[in-house]
Amino acid sequence: MHNTFLRLFRCPLCKTPFTFDDSKGGDKIVNGILTCKNGHTFQTQEGVPNFADVQTSLQNSQESQDVRTVESFGFEWQWDHTPRTEEDLIFRVFEKPNIPKDFFQGKLVLDVGCGAGL
Repeated sequence: MHNTFLRLFRCPLCKTPFTFDDSKGGDKIVNGILTCKNGHTFQTQEGVPNFADVQTSLQNSQESQDVRTVESFGFEWQWDHTPRTEEDLIFRVFEKPNIPKDFFQGKLVLDVGCGAGL
């Protein structure tokens, strides 16, 4: 992820902007930690910030994730490991929902961990 995209993210806990502690430096965010002004931290590995592990960041907060949500997503992430073909992805992303293939051209798209679009 290019570091200019950092301005698009906000802390999921307090909605404040992030700063980034990068283990490699440069103009790309690779591995390191996103930190908001209130001290909430989130790991970033291979350019992907991990906001799914909010429970770790909530240890000093009174909020917590619903156990049912965690269990449900855990099941969904593990039940189907079948690799997707390019044709299958095109069908799932464009053809099934009837989206023109040039719909995303020139747009900034945020992939929030939707995998193959299941």
